[in-house]
Amino acid sequence: MKLFLYVFFLCFTTISFSKEYKNLNEYQKKTGKLQLESSDWLRKDRKDNTLIWQQANLYNLKNNLPLEYKSIKERTDFYLWIYNALDAKGSEVVWPEMAHFISNKLENIKAFPFNIFTRKEVKRYATKGSETVFIKAFSKMKTLYFSESILKSDKALTWDEEIIHEEQYVWLEEIYNQVDSKTLKTIDKMAKGKCIYKFMVPKEVVFSGDLSNKENRYHYALKTLRPYCKTEYKYFKNN
Repeated sequence: MKLFLYVFFLCFTTISFSKEYKNLNEYQKKTGKLQLESSDWLRKDRKDNTLIWQQANLYNLKNNLPLEYKSIKERTDFYLWIYNALDAKGSEVVWPEMAHFISNKLENIKAFPFNIFTRKEVKRYATKGSETVFIKAFSKMKTLYFSESILKSDKALTWDEEIIHEEQYVWLEEIYNQVDSKTLKTIDKMAKGKCIYKFMVPKEVVFSGDLSNKENRYHYALKTLRPYCKTEYKYFKNN
C-alpha cells in the first residue's frame, strides 16, 4: 500500500511540474511563456550539455526538484552532469558514476534489440526503480555538491558505502518485495548478463548470487561495481 501511494503521488505531482521540451516552440505553446524558466531545458540542451542544461541542473539541485526529470534518460544525463561537476571539484565519490552505469543499462532495455525480449512489466519496474533511487538520492547529492568539504579516499568511500546501503536495504528493497517471480527471473538474467543481456553487461560486473537478497546486492555494488566504475567505466574514462 505504501508503494502504491508513493507511485500515485508521483504520477499526480508530475502533472504540475515542468519537464524537458522538444524545442522552444513546444515550450511556448504549452506554457504560454517566451523564455525558459530556470528549472527547464530543451532536449538539445541536455544532449549537447549546454549551459542552459547545466544551469537547470544546478537550479533544480539547489531547490530540491527531482521531479523535473521525467525519463530514465534525463536522470542518466543528470548523473553524468553531477559526476563531472563533482570530479571538477576534486571529489572522489563514485556513486554518481555507478548510478549512471545502472541507469544507462535500464535505458538500454527500451532500445532495440533488448526491447523485443523485455516484457512491459520488467520495463515498468525498471522505471519505478530509476524514479525511486533518483528521488531518494537527490537531497544527498545536493548536500554533497554544495558542501565545502571535498570528499576523497576513505571519506569518499564512507559516503558511497552509506548511500549504497540505503539504496539496497531501504529504497529498492520494497520494490524487490513487490516483484513477481517471472519478472524477477528476467531482472536476474539482466544482472547476470545471460541470454541477450550478455551484450549489455560487461563480464567484469556480472552479478552472482540471489538478486532478491539485499545483502548480496549491497556487497556486489560495493565490491564489484564500485571498483569497476572507479577505474574501468569507459563512458567516463573517454569523456
